[in-house]
Amino acid sequence: MLPRILKFAQSHGLAATAGHIFSRVRQSLVPPVRQVFSARLADFALTSEFKDHRVRVQAFHSPGAMPAAVLEGLLSQGTIDDRRPHSRETVTAFMNWLFSRGAEFWACYEDSSLVGYLWSLRGSRELPRCHFFPLGAQDAVFLAHEIFPAYRGRELNRKMTHLVLGEMKARGIERVYVDVLLTNKRSLKSFSKTLFVPVGQARMKMFKNRQVVIWRHRGKAAPAGPDQKG
Repeated sequence: MLPRILKFAQSHGLAATAGHIFSRVRQSLVPPVRQVFSARLADFALTSEFKDHRVRVQAFHSPGAMPAAVLEGLLSQGTIDDRRPHSRETVTAFMNWLFSRGAEFWACYEDSSLVGYLWSLRGSRELPRCHFFPLGAQDAVFLAHEIFPAYRGRELNRKMTHLVLGEMKARGIERVYVDVLLTNKRSLKSFSKTLFVPVGQARMKMFKNRQVVIWRHRGKAAPAGPDQKG
């Protein structure tokens, strides 16, 4: 840990390092509030608005299944869920961790260019809780997702989201969740234009190897889990 802090200080200065440490400690003690959305797929159908022959998605279940160009495109962007640039090593570690949990990587293309990605995870009653709600076998959650900066402002996030939802419905998924930081105004606005509807605002924290959800607000559509508090 100390070598990482010293390396960060050399690159960014003492003030930035102190601010980064304070932010990490604060988030570990008081997790940020996230807006939770839910999408029911029973009546979902792709409309002509999202049937763009230039835009498509492709799913992968392991790094070895990803074409070299896709892997390089992801690593060269150096971001995780639209956060600040990270090293290739950090992105690789994050990617391998998600795959190890059973997550699925969706590459989004416009023509032949990789323009963004989305990670999803299908639920199961036998698996540990990994979201604000326990996920059943017909449930899924969207994890990290991003349209790369050079391609934003062209409704690609909405198209990618709807294409993935269409693929999930075909697989038998009935409901999909996603959560977004309240400070991420761009993503909040983007999801407000999709099938997703808000079901609550909450914080999540690990306590004695259990995930504790503290609800600040919960809508009528939110199902109640056995260990939710609020």
